[in-house]
Amino acid sequence: MKPWPEISLAEIAKPLSRPIVVVPGESYRTIGVKWWGEGAYERETIDGSRTAAKSLSLVRQGDLIINKIWVRHGSTAIASADVDGCAASGEFPTFKLDEDRVAPRWLHWQTKTRGFWTKCDALSRGTSGKNRIKPELFLTIRVPLPPLAEQRRVVGRIEELAAQIHEARTLRYDAGEEVEAVLRSILTHDEQAKPTPMRALVKLRHPDVTVRADEIYQFAGVYCFGRGVFKSVRKSGMDFAYARLTRLRTGEFVYPKLMAWEGALGVVQPECDGCVVSTEFPYLKSMKTECFMKFSISTSALLRCGQKSQVRARERMFADAD
Repeated sequence: MKPWPEISLAEIAKPLSRPIVVVPGESYRTIGVKWWGEGAYERETIDGSRTAAKSLSLVRQGDLIINKIWVRHGSTAIASADVDGCAASGEFPTFKLDEDRVAPRWLHWQTKTRGFWTKCDALSRGTSGKNRIKPELFLTIRVPLPPLAEQRRVVGRIEELAAQIHEARTLRYDAGEEVEAVLRSILTHDEQAKPTPMRALVKLRHPDVTVRADEIYQFAGVYCFGRGVFKSVRKSGMDFAYARLTRLRTGEFVYPKLMAWEGALGVVQPECDGCVVSTEFPYLKSMKTECFMKFSISTSALLRCGQKSQVRARERMFADAD
C-alpha cells in the first residue's frame, strides 16, 4: 500500500473568529482543551465582569481549537456538541475545517498521536516560560491525508476497536472491584479473625541509598485509597536535596506521611521493585503475606485510622516497630 500523502494544516484549516463583545452582567460559558488529545470541555460560566478581555470568540461544533501554551502537550481538539456555543479567549485560537477534504474525526485521531505532539512541541520553543505557539506556525504542521472515503473507513475501524477496548477495560475493572469486595468482606467479617496491630505485621526499615549527584534515580509514588504503588519521575541526584533515599523491594509496605490520611498506603509490586522513595515515605518490611497486606490496607478500618491521625501521629504509628 502506498503511503498516504501529507499536507500542511493550512490547506484544510483556516483561522476563524466569531467575536462576542464582553458585557458586565452577561454570562459566558468558557472553554478549555485537555492535554494529549483528550478533547475540549466546558470550564465554567463566568460573568463578563470577571474577565479583562474586551471580546471573546464563539466556538461551534466541528471547529479545530488549540491552547497556544499547552499545544506542545497535545492540547488540541475538535469541538464537540458539548462545547458548542462556548466562548474562547485569545489563548484558544479556532480554525474552520474544509470538510470536503478532511473528516473532523480523522483529524481528532491525528491529534491523539505522539508524532503530532512532537511536531507541536518543536514549534513551541521559546525563551519565555510560556512558549505559546503562533497560529500561523501551528498551520505549518503536516498530517497524512488519504481520500475522504479512506479517512472515514479508517476512523470507523479505529472507533470500533476503541469501543471494544473500552468494553474490555470496563469488564476488567468491574471484575477487579468484585474480587476486592469479596476479599474485604472476608477480612472485615471473619468472626475468628483477631485484630492485629500494624507493628506485628511490618518492621521499619531505614534509608539505605546514599545519593550521588551523577546518578539517576527512579522514584515511586503511592496512590490514595489503597490503589497501590506506581513508578513516578526519574531525577538526577543534582535535582533534589535528600542525602539518603530508600530502595523499594517487592512485597514490602510504604506510605507518604502527608497523604496517608487519604489511604495512600501500598504494598510494592514487582514493577516498582528497585525504585526509590524519599524520607517522607516511611518504608516497612512486611512480616506477613503480601496478599493479606495488599487487601488489608484498602479496608475502611485502616483508612479511618489514617484519617483520624495527624501527620506526626501517623509517623509514630510505626515508631515502635523495631
